[in-house]
Amino acid sequence: MPIDGCHRTFEELAHEVLPAYMSRLRESLENPLAMADFRSGIGPGTIRQRLKLECDPPGCYVLIDGGQPVYVGISKHVLQRLNDHVKGAAT
Repeated sequence: MPIDGCHRTFEELAHEVLPAYMSRLRESLENPLAMADFRSGIGPGTIRQRLKLECDPPGCYVLIDGGQPVYVGISKHVLQRLNDHVKGAAT
């Protein structure tokens, strides 16, 4: 029986899916999105358009300070969640 609607086997997740996600995360860490965009009043919708995304995606995000990760989170709406962090609404 699938857990949370996931129809992949453990082997597929461990050897294919998760390594691919980690590769994408490492690539994203090389060119992080600046949080200053949110501080200047630009919201998730504008960021989504700039990134040419169809929606505010779910996923993992990493907050970086001085080139070092300081926080890792997951969200159903990553851009909105980053906006919440910047504006102090994150819980």
